[in-house]
This record gives sequence, structure tokens and C-alpha cells, in this order.
Amino acid sequence: AAADPALTAPLTLKANTCNALGTIEFQSGNLAAARPYFEEAIRILDRHDERTGGTPNSRVDRLFILNNLGRLCVDSVPPDLPAAEAFFRQGIAAAEKLLEDDPSRVETSNQLMFLHNGLGLAFYHQIEATEDGTDPAVRSTLKSQAEDAFAAAIRYGEASLANGQRVPNVVQTLAITYAQRAALRDRLGDPQGAVADWEKASTNVNQEMAQYVDFVLARARSIAMSGDHARAMKDVEAIKGRIPETPSGHFNAACVLALALQAVDNDKTLSDSDRSVRRQACLTKAVDLLKRAAESGLFSKPEDQQHLLDDRDLNPIRTAPEFRSFVESLQQAPTGQ
Repeated sequence: AAADPALTAPLTLKANTCNALGTIEFQSGNLAAARPYFEEAIRILDRHDERTGGTPNSRVDRLFILNNLGRLCVDSVPPDLPAAEAFFRQGIAAAEKLLEDDPSRVETSNQLMFLHNGLGLAFYHQIEATEDGTDPAVRSTLKSQAEDAFAAAIRYGEASLANGQRVPNVVQTLAITYAQRAALRDRLGDPQGAVADWEKASTNVNQEMAQYVDFVLARARSIAMSGDHARAMKDVEAIKGRIPETPSGHFNAACVLALALQAVDNDKTLSDSDRSVRRQACLTKAVDLLKRAAESGLFSKPEDQQHLLDDRDLNPIRTAPEFRSFVESLQQAPTGQ
């Protein structure tokens, strides 16, 4: 006999309440407190499905909770990446079955985008954790897995937009997915591949948002890394009026110009005089941007100054007298204000 809805409905209500409480803790940064709520929500849905055989709504609820569990595992310190991968894969398998049963469920398609995005992020973090001393074959596999997951998320997101479903969190997740894949490609030495993704990321966010500035500067960085110093400098110049909108904007723009200087050095088509002029322009603007970052308080703490000394993007200007003088002025100033 079918389960009495009057008896099973309270179970889904309890599961959604646990998920909501877990989400509040998660968003507040209380990850240890959030996980038991999510896990209890899954156990409640298991009991519900044992009694009913599972309903479309309870299955969709499960997708939300599995996505939350996966992201919690990614954000944990240290991250629990194997568990995150397991949660995301479980959610993807369940969502694909739901979509197979009812292809018209837009919400399920959107959840597939969120779950694939989370899976790609889990693989991305595994790549970050295996920078040194890892078998190249392992890194290649992780790269392929991350690329595939991000591509699937983008496919579902673009399909949603093509169907006129411009749900804000779908558009935002699509933009972030393009940005994450671009960052992956930059990290793995494919800045040209990253440029197109940064472009897509910037076109899927409101241009009035500070995030747009971050994406434009990230694209300019990829352009500089790919060797197109003129275009990178032009992009920084075009966005310079909005750089103060983002906390690290001046620093990121300085990194772009430092990388552009390196591209100038590597450009064999330039005459010596032209190269000298362009080098000096990049150097002067980069140091000026770092000074403006300092004025905004970015280097007020010792750890911020250490980041300035460690960031490899600044290596092309690190030995320049102008840069060294700037660093010395920071080290002589009071810190911790």
C-alpha cells in the first residue's frame, strides 16, 4: 500500500528544516556545526523514501543537500576532497535519473550545473594540492576530470539561459564556472585558452559589480601571459578608473603590467629603443599601482608584505630599483595599523 502522505510529509519538512539550519551554519562559517544538519537531512529523506519509494520532490531536495555536503567538504580545513567528490557524483547520478524520468524539470537541470561545478572545483583543489612531486599522469587525469566537470556545468548553464531561464544564481554560477576553468587553464600553462573563459565570465556578470573588474583584470593577466603585452596594457588602461572598486585591484593590475613587461622582453619583433620605452612604461605604471595599493592599506600587515615579496607575477620587476625602493619604504613604515 502507498504510504500515507499525512505521515510522510512531515519527514520532508524535517529534512528541509535540517538543510536550512545547516545552510545557515555553513554560510556563517560554522562548518563543523553545519555537517551534522546536512547528514541528518539525508537520513530523514532515506526514511521518507523507504516508505514512499521516493517522490520527485524528495529527490530534488536530496540534490540540494548533496550539493551542500560536497561544498562543505571542499571548504573544510583541511578539505575532504574524496568525500566531496563522492557527494557530488552521488548527486549527479540522482539528478541524471530524475532528468531522464522528466526532461522538463528545469530545476533538476540547474542542479546538475551546480553539482558539476562543485565536482570540477573538487578536482581543481586536488590539482592545487599536488603541485610538486606528483606523477604527471595523475595531474593529467585530474586536469581532464576538472575540465570535463566544468564543461558539463557550462553546458547545463548555457542551456538554461538559451531557454530563457535567467535565474540569478544560475547566471552567477555560470560566470564563476567560466572563471574557475580559466584559472585552471592559467595554472596549467594554457593562458590563451583562459582568455576566452575570462571573457565569458565577464559577460555573465553585471558590469556594475566589482566582480566584473576582477574578471577583466584576470583576463588581462592571461593575455599578458600569452605574450600580447600591447593588449594587456590597453585592457588595464581601459579599466583603470574602476580598479579601486575591488580591494586587490591595484595589486592585480600591477601584476598584469609586470607580466606585460616580461612579454615585452620576449617580443623579438621590437626594436631595442621600442622595447626600452615599453619596459619603462610597464615598470613605472606597475610600481605606481603598488604605491596606490599601499595607500589603500593593502600592505599594512606583515603577511601582506610577504605576499608582495612572494608573488611570482611580480618577478619581472623584482630587481628593478623602483620596485626595490618601494619595498624598502614599506618595510620602514609602521605595520599592523
